[in-house]
Amino acid sequence: FLKTVYPKAYQKCSKIITISNASKRDIISLWPSLEEKIVVIPHGIDDLYFKYQDVSLPTSLQKIGVKKPYFLYIGGSLPRKRFDWVLKIFCELPRNVSLVVCGFILKEKPKLHLPSDVLKRVFFTPFIDEQEMPALYYNAIATLYPSLYEGFGLPVLESQAVGTPVLFSPVGSLAELIGPGSIVLPVDNLKEWIHACKRLIIDRGDQVRPLTRAKSWARRFSWIKSAKKHLEVYKAVSPSVQAATFSGGNLT
Repeated sequence: FLKTVYPKAYQKCSKIITISNASKRDIISLWPSLEEKIVVIPHGIDDLYFKYQDVSLPTSLQKIGVKKPYFLYIGGSLPRKRFDWVLKIFCELPRNVSLVVCGFILKEKPKLHLPSDVLKRVFFTPFIDEQEMPALYYNAIATLYPSLYEGFGLPVLESQAVGTPVLFSPVGSLAELIGPGSIVLPVDNLKEWIHACKRLIIDRGDQVRPLTRAKSWARRFSWIKSAKKHLEVYKAVSPSVQAATFSGGNLT
């Protein structure tokens, strides 16, 4: 596929849609001749993140004993997601703060070699329904997202969409998602990450105070806008594509 099918498909296609300028650069670095074919159309955010009002903890978190204040990590076990980095940070934070970990399959969650007083404050979530995800972000002091590479980075947007700060480094496509709720930190400076988290504990604590400017900024990313831009490309490539309409957030 990589050596035969993909190159032929790229040669024959009229347009290539990708989700970030960073991924566009990655494609061009391998196939420079494709540059004129590439169109960047970012992902969107579900409307439920903007309409969220409830300030209570999700039921799924209450069942496993989570209480505020907590930091949220979303990522999983891939090395580039750097869960080990988050654990190093967490070990340096006050003992009244918890860490909620989202993205691991529970039967495959890692065995953590941490002091007992730290270990009891780390909570691995079960599967969380999309309807509860805004509350997961909303009730966190902040979202920790120390990934070394992303093609897009939806958690960075989703966190800001509900007004919760998000800590990350400006690598790959994440540099394109810096908004009012972003706390941008060096990839390899652990002290700065720890200091930023301690400052947020003081500033936010267990009180929910959404960042209004971050919520407004995140609205520029919507699935309706993304769908419209996709249709523009489809119609430019094939005039036979019929016009589509949007009503009440639905595409017809």
